[in-house]
Amino acid sequence: MKKIFVFAVSIVLLAGMVSAYGGGWAKEGKEAYGMKIREKLGLAEDATAEEIQVARIAKRDAVHTAVTSGDYVTWAELIADTPHGANMLEKVTADNFAEFSVAMTKIHEAKESLEALGIEQGRNGQKHFNMKNRLNGQRGGCGR
Repeated sequence: MKKIFVFAVSIVLLAGMVSAYGGGWAKEGKEAYGMKIREKLGLAEDATAEEIQVARIAKRDAVHTAVTSGDYVTWAELIADTPHGANMLEKVTADNFAEFSVAMTKIHEAKESLEALGIEQGRNGQKHFNMKNRLNGQRGGCGR
C-alpha cells in the first residue's frame, strides 16, 4: 500500500513539473511561431491578428490565381516557404503543372457544387455530410 502511495505521489509531482515547464515552452514556441508567420507574410512585429488574417487570405488568393492562370513560377515562389512547400515542389514541376492546375480547378469546382447542395466542407474535409456517421452519432468526414 505504501509503495502505491509513493508511486502515485511521484506521478502527480512529475505531472506538475511537466505542466509547469511545458507551459513555458509552449508559450515561447507560440510567440516564436507568431513572429515567423509575421515575417513570412512581410508584416511588422506588432501586426494584429486581423492583419495576419488579411495577409493570409491575400496569399491564399494569390496562390489560387497562380494555379488557375497556369503560372508555375509565381506559384512555386508563393508556396516555397509553406510547411508543405518543399514536398509540393518535389511533386509538382514546371512539366506537370498544367495537369496539377486542371486537378486543382476540378477540386475547387467540386467544393462549389457541394456548397450549392448545402453540403459544407470544413478544414481537412471534417464537415462533410455523411448519413452513416450521422445515424451512428459519430463525427468525421466521408467514410470515417
